[in-house]
Amino acid sequence: DERKYAEAIAPGKEAIAANPASAEAHLYLGRALLQVENLAEAEPIIKKGLELDPLMSGLNFDMAMLYIKKGRLMQAIPYLEKERELNPEAPSVLSNLGKLYVDTSQFDKAVALYESLITLSPDNVENYGMLADAYKQVGNTEKEMETYKRMGAQDSSGMAFYNLGNMMFNKNEMVKAADSYQRAIAQSPGNAAAHYQLGLVYVNLAKFKEAVVELDTFVKLSPKDPKATEAKSLAADLRKMGG
Repeated sequence: DERKYAEAIAPGKEAIAANPASAEAHLYLGRALLQVENLAEAEPIIKKGLELDPLMSGLNFDMAMLYIKKGRLMQAIPYLEKERELNPEAPSVLSNLGKLYVDTSQFDKAVALYESLITLSPDNVENYGMLADAYKQVGNTEKEMETYKRMGAQDSSGMAFYNLGNMMFNKNEMVKAADSYQRAIAQSPGNAAAHYQLGLVYVNLAKFKEAVVELDTFVKLSPKDPKATEAKSLAADLRKMGG
């Protein structure tokens, strides 16, 4: 925690005073200063550590984190890329670098990186979401949908299939949207938004009885949702139509 890092600052300074050529001492002091948000002191310490040993694991990562904290994202990227060369399978390095690529609109690089990260950690659901978003940004809808399907195999929350359902709904592919929302609900029956969207899909498919069931379920699950009044009214109209 922060107190632990604060307590490490004085010993870190003593270590550097005793051995000014120790890159490791600069690494640990720089990291302690970074963790307590003392960026002004941390920057020259980490830079000196890199001068002493540019290949020491962790120094490039910490410099990147410092620049991220300062909002200097483009300056952070080369340091994380160097850290990736030193630690090619480190999840924290890859995930932070992927986010940097997204935040600086380097979406092609983000796609390649998240694909690599998923290969290393196929059960990390968050990476699929980031990859899908990167594919969306480069306009590759097919790959975006494929990624959500892959995510659905790992994600028990139902959100992957819910997002896929939204994509199909927006493309006016109602049968595929229904299938995705049904899968989302099967994984998470309490997903009120999926019930609402499935209700709308059934309206589009003229399956009014099924639509009423889903809209009623949505209202039951989320009675205070802003769309609840609309859902009640729509369900009432469908019942008048024989639904």
